[in-house]
Amino acid sequence: MTQLTNLGISNYDGLTVQFKRALAYGFYGQIGCTWSHALDDISNGGAGEFYNGGTSLTAQVSPNLANNYSNADYDIRHSLVADFVWDTPWKSSNKAMNYAVGGWTLSGKFYFRSGTPFSITDGLLAGELGGNSIGGSMLATYIGSGLSSSCGSGAVSTPCFSSSQFVKSGDETNFGNLARNAIYGPGYADVDTSLYKKFPIGERMYLQLGTSAYNLFNHPNFAAPGHNVAVPGFGLITSTVTPPTSAYGAFQGSAVSGRIAVLTGKFLF
Repeated sequence: MTQLTNLGISNYDGLTVQFKRALAYGFYGQIGCTWSHALDDISNGGAGEFYNGGTSLTAQVSPNLANNYSNADYDIRHSLVADFVWDTPWKSSNKAMNYAVGGWTLSGKFYFRSGTPFSITDGLLAGELGGNSIGGSMLATYIGSGLSSSCGSGAVSTPCFSSSQFVKSGDETNFGNLARNAIYGPGYADVDTSLYKKFPIGERMYLQLGTSAYNLFNHPNFAAPGHNVAVPGFGLITSTVTPPTSAYGAFQGSAVSGRIAVLTGKFLF
């Protein structure tokens, strides 16, 4: 039996604090912090969410609907975004020295946030309970103790949970009991910077040369760990994630996870 309804529940609470400051000597910066919590019955399948691990449940297959009301696919508890621009004020009475030290601009952007949630599922459970009549992912049955609510980058070498904490896949006799999106994956961090120099050509014309570095520190951001109790690698992180966009744009295959340096030149008049 398939039932469609528009009686879903969605709630969001959030608090954002932002600080902006324009200092002397050409420096301007701002920083913003957000705490939030998003809950719903069913999200949109993680559409547009690059880091949720692809574990979203787009259909409710358990009669226990309470397990579905949980963290939304895009629930990010903590997020920090900061940026600055510094137009250096250095000047010299010496024309040659002024040509060298003047006209520099340094800017940067910083992103730090906590991880997005994912569900622990049993890929064989639907077939065991209903043959081909049940489709979609089904939640696993938790029987252990000490299950952490988050799974950081340490899961690359040490699983953050194990199959012994769950009913063995193939031995299930009931619908899973673990809430949807109960575990949070690794956080995300990125630092981008730009450095430019203006070279005057006449009174109103400039040649601007510079470079932009994306993922300046070449920091890897990790994907969610294996979440299917029926598949090897359960609890281990085996891949990294790429940002939604890069210096190459936002089209298919353009995103890259490593550091990128872009050299630019502009003629301003």
